[in-house]
Parts: sequence; structure tokens; C-alpha cells
Amino acid sequence: MILLKILLIVFCCFNYAHALEPIKIGVSLSLTGDFKAYSDDQKKGFQLWEKEINERGGILGREVRVIIKDNQSDTKKAQKDYEEFITKDKVDFLFGPYSSLIAEAVFPITEKYDFLIFSTGASADSIWEKGYRNVVGLLPVSSKRTLSFLELLLENGIDSIGIISADDPHSVAIAKGSKLNAERLGLKVVTFEIFQKGTRDLKKYAQKARDNEVKALIVCGHLIEAIDMRKAMKSINWYPTAYYGSGGVVSKKYYETLGNDANLSFGFSLFEKASGLPGAKEFYMKYKTLFGEEPTYHSAFAYSGGQILESAITKVGSINRKKVRDMIFSMDIMTISGRFSVDKTGRKLGHHLFLIQWQNNEKKIIKPDSLKNSKAIFKN
Repeated sequence: MILLKILLIVFCCFNYAHALEPIKIGVSLSLTGDFKAYSDDQKKGFQLWEKEINERGGILGREVRVIIKDNQSDTKKAQKDYEEFITKDKVDFLFGPYSSLIAEAVFPITEKYDFLIFSTGASADSIWEKGYRNVVGLLPVSSKRTLSFLELLLENGIDSIGIISADDPHSVAIAKGSKLNAERLGLKVVTFEIFQKGTRDLKKYAQKARDNEVKALIVCGHLIEAIDMRKAMKSINWYPTAYYGSGGVVSKKYYETLGNDANLSFGFSLFEKASGLPGAKEFYMKYKTLFGEEPTYHSAFAYSGGQILESAITKVGSINRKKVRDMIFSMDIMTISGRFSVDKTGRKLGHHLFLIQWQNNEKKIIKPDSLKNSKAIFKN
């Protein structure tokens, strides 16, 4: 009888301790290498969410632990990281890496293990065309990124478009979407060029756009391509009526690198504190207090991933991945970065997109009309 009581006590203690084990979430980010700037922002978004959730007592009474590894902007290293998260670290959930280039190498691995993963930093349209069952998209697909800029051009009678793109999946998706949407709007695409990712000297592409009398130039890529094209345009003493960079233009790094030459550049943002979305302003203030800088949309979507996961686990009442997955695919909720719901492929439905322009060394909201704080300025 005594032995039975002892065994019962040990059994209860074991189960209690097990119930209080942290919920582990793995994410591999490019903390070094080409995608460092964006991944640093994501890391901070995850860290703020982790801090807040644990201060509130965790999820279902369990501490949350976000395990972050550096994939060094290398696809093979990222693949190894996610394999280890699942087989060795025994994480409960996964957040995806930054960039569609790396994510497209990782998702086949997570799918092989039937493991739920949130795509918090990748949005190439091709991701959701491969039949994955466990990839949840948080960002609007890449092909929609330039639509508000194209609409602005149409409104202002600017109809000669040049599209120049790096050849990675995300950038190509933006380029193809831009061409399709431009033609649908009746705009003329007079230049369409694809260059190898990693090409730094873009002077010949700027010259071709100038020679073809391009009035609005769209560069599809990340921060480095947006900067390099702006430098290339300066080197030939040319600036189109409007210049749009699909990646990084709204970042502090873009302005710090280019200084006054950043002015007039258009770009997009998926998060602004003035959006009026629930919790957006509070997130902005907490982030700035903790890290001493303004959050980017990369930070906001990392944080949003945590919000969505927390909501799903809470609704299910457990961390059973299949049940959590099914819940997420049926959810329709608001986050700090906008409304979240996905279709049966995991593709994000709907989006809040802000068209931004640098004016007098400040970022201004040009679209949507309901939130704009300035009118677009075009080069004479």
C-alpha cells in the first residue's frame, strides 16, 4: 500500500513537471550573411512576443521558448537547422526563415515530417503552388506587392514602365506580377530584365531603362538591389519620373546608405503604427522601448506569427500539432499587422499594404488614401 502511494506520488509529480515543460518553437534566421538586416528585425519581433507572452504566464500555463539558430544566409545550413529542430531538439512548432530563396529549400523538409511551420518571412507565389499541407503564410503573396504603385502611376498618367529583377523566387514573382498587373491596367512595359542574384553593378540595366525612355522604374529584389540601382542611376546622371524598390526601401538602412539620394524613392510597408489596427501602436511603443529603434514590417510579422500561434493553441486547449494546424486553417482573426486567414493551400488571404515614399528625409504614407499623410512627389 505504501509502495503504491509512493508510485502514485512519483507519477503525479512526473506528469506535473512534464505539463510545465516549455513550449519550444524553432526558427533559423540569417543573422549573418546577405539577409542579416531583415532577419535581425524578425529576431527582435520574436523576442518581444516571447517576452510578453511569458510575462502573462505563457500559453496554457507553460513558458514559451523561441530557439533561434543562425543559418548564415545559406540554404544548406538552414535545411540542417530545421532537420535538427524536428529530430534532435524536439521542438513543438516552427517559424520559417527569412527569404523565399531559403524557405523554398526548407519547406520540403518540414513537409516530409508533416510538421507545421509559419512562413513569417517568405511570400513567393510558387510556395503555395506545391501542395504543401503544413505551410501557413503570413505575408501577402509577392505578385501583389507593386499593385498600389501601379495604380498611382495610372492615376497620374505615367504609362511607360521598366521592370528589372533579380532571379531569386521572391523577386521574380514580384516582377511577373508587376508586368501582369501593369498590362491589366493598360500601362506599357517597355523594359523587362532579369539579372543574376548577387550582381552588384546594375549600371547597364539603368542605361537600358533610360535609353528606352522609361518613366517609372520598378526594381524587384531586396535591400541591396534597391540601393545598387539607385547608385547606378546616379552614376549615369539619370532619374525616372518615379522609382520603386520592392525590398528594403522603407528601412533605416536604405536611408543611412543613400542619405539625401533616398528621397523620392517609393517602396512598400506591411506595418505602420498609424494603421489603427488593434495593438499596432502599443507594439510599436514596446518595441521601440525595448530595442531603441522603430520596428519594420519584418518585426511585426514575426510578432504576428506568435499572436496567431497563441490564439490557435488557446482555442484548441493543447499543443497537438494536427489540431492546431486545423484550427489555424479555419481562423479569421485580427493581428497587429492586419487580418489573418488562409485558403486551403495556406496562402494568405487579404492584406494591408502601405505605399511609402521618402520625402525630405522622412517616410510618408502615400496610399491607402484613408491613411495617407502626404501626396506623391514625382521627378520633373
